[in-house]
Amino acid sequence: MNTTTIFYDGTCSFCTQWARRGEALGFRCEPLNDGRTAAVMKVRTAEGTELGGAEAIAHLCRQVWWLWPVWWVSRMPGIGRAGRWGYAVVASRRHCRRDGCKL
Repeated sequence: MNTTTIFYDGTCSFCTQWARRGEALGFRCEPLNDGRTAAVMKVRTAEGTELGGAEAIAHLCRQVWWLWPVWWVSRMPGIGRAGRWGYAVVASRRHCRRDGCKL
């Protein structure tokens, strides 16, 4: 059993959809519905380490065999910075509707 836990913004439909996919892959997912929202999703690894944002996504990709190539590319020079930027862009617009925001 996978003991990695994903913490996500429970008020965000985009985040909730991705959390359902995470659960289907065997991850435990916990919404942050206590009146606060996270600027980034968080992951607590089986060892107890907490990761956030693009680093959390890279860690999750390493846990799923068919996503290993994404993890591997994330370790290449310069890709980490690009991943953090891309994550920040998507996260800042996660509450937008299809007709409300432009990426």
